Amino acid sequence: MHTDSKFKFKRLVLGVLGTTTLAVACNGSGYGDEELAFDEPLQSEAELGTLEQTLCENTGGVNSVMTALAVAAGRELRRWKPETDFKWNTTTGRLELTATGAARCGASSSTCVDTWNPVNSTCAEQKSWGNCTASWMGTQCQATCGQCTSTSGGGGTCANTQALLDMQKVEANGKVIFPGNITLDTTLLKSKLQTAWNDQMSCNSSGACNVPAHDLKYDHVEAGSCDKKFFFDPFKEGTTTFLSSTSAATLANKLKFVGYPSNKMLNFYMRDGKVSVDPTYGLNEDGSTSTGSCEAACTKFSTVNVAGACCSCNGATKKYVKSAFSPTVYLCAG
Repeated sequence: MHTDSKFKFKRLVLGVLGTTTLAVACNGSGYGDEELAFDEPLQSEAELGTLEQTLCENTGGVNSVMTALAVAAGRELRRWKPETDFKWNTTTGRLELTATGAARCGASSSTCVDTWNPVNSTCAEQKSWGNCTASWMGTQCQATCGQCTSTSGGGGTCANTQALLDMQKVEANGKVIFPGNITLDTTLLKSKLQTAWNDQMSCNSSGACNVPAHDLKYDHVEAGSCDKKFFFDPFKEGTTTFLSSTSAATLANKLKFVGYPSNKMLNFYMRDGKVSVDPTYGLNEDGSTSTGSCEAACTKFSTVNVAGACCSCNGATKKYVKSAFSPTVYLCAG
């Protein structure tokens, strides 16, 4: 958050990786006073570089897609409950939405409340300091700042979630490009998703992945580890009461279906009562950046037609074209 604002609460990072803690930025998150904890102490810049490469590893684009799926589920399904919202289709060999999951997308997802989790300030104070429109504020003080809107989860379509699931189709193979000129390997993606799904179901059956009934409310996006990180308020189901930090930390157990904890790019952690995951740009709305007049994203999810718009992929300026495998995925390839 900006050092020149009167944002006065202390930031606390509680990373979750199995039973250890982890809160890491690959290219700098802008939070100099975040507390970092690692399994092993860092001894040199060379070791830090190795750690960054591990965290942002993206063989075949698999980690990016799986992490973006966690974000999409959090935003559109407003929870991480894969055993209810998803299924593994043995006939198609792909992960799919269930009817229950699709129906949840159409339910109301916005409540006019303050979701501020204060330490040394209140929403009223933040408003008096002129922070209502600060980029880091997101939707935290909607009621006090008079910024409430009425929205829905997408009419039962879960457009972003479905677009990511469509990347399992053979038509997407080699067509989706990620930073570093990495291309999507759909065979590897399906294999990893199936393994992760089996891990999730096994963990659920053992009782080791039980979590509190909860709702997630998307709060904001900011610069993060491998590109962008998305923050959610974790509430007790059907309420606007925050889960305790201990309960919120267990939500990571419902992300095994997208590779937790082996998927380091996912980078699940907590800060100021919020939970965060860290996908690659373009795969989720609000997740890309700009280079001059062109958007810097090799692949873009959008419910608005952006075909023909200027884009920049791995330093090359091109135009977006609609993909052949999804009506809401555009490739920077024209």
